[in-house]
Amino acid sequence: MRIAVRNRQWIVFPVLASIVASLLVVVVWSGMQGAGATNRLRAHISFVSYPSVEELSAASELVILGKVEGVVARQADYGGEEALHKADDWAGLPMVFYRVAVTETLQGQATDTIVVSSFDADLLIVDNVTPLRPGQEVLLFLAADRSPGITVVGERYAVLGGDNGGFDVLPGGLVQPRRPSVFRDWQGEHAAEPLTYSLAEVQQRVRGRALVSP
Repeated sequence: MRIAVRNRQWIVFPVLASIVASLLVVVVWSGMQGAGATNRLRAHISFVSYPSVEELSAASELVILGKVEGVVARQADYGGEEALHKADDWAGLPMVFYRVAVTETLQGQATDTIVVSSFDADLLIVDNVTPLRPGQEVLLFLAADRSPGITVVGERYAVLGGDNGGFDVLPGGLVQPRRPSVFRDWQGEHAAEPLTYSLAEVQQRVRGRALVSP
């Protein structure tokens, strides 16, 4: 379920449970002013945390290296109950869909391009969810997005755990997690920041885990 609060009313609809730890997503209207927007929502979301590359890989349906091409569509997500929520005068959760050109598939099967869904940062403020930008090279740990409220695109994926499953590819063969505070070292302590990994090491760890998986 997804539960939203609007003008002290509770609105209930399905959630993409694969990327959030709690089945409750509390959304409140915010008076913040944003560029090009008069009001933005703020969503308080409890994401699943994956403190290692191996745990991210185990939870992922697809792991890819790719280059962000840009936004292909936007849609408000009513969780498949659009008529009900429009009658209540609620605008739904704004979502954005990016096309990503796949340069390498580390786990699962991908076509040359895939669509990645996310919350629309132009309209919705969510901690630990960083927008993708055209031209960015990224490493993404993904789960299929099966939200029944999305109709503008077909097959699509969501990054695991918000920023937890997203890495920026840096010069020199390195990748940097977008949410480094989640990761732990081999002793279970917080990993030192700024945290970077060798891309070759991540590739080996993902493929090595896949080889030993049942």
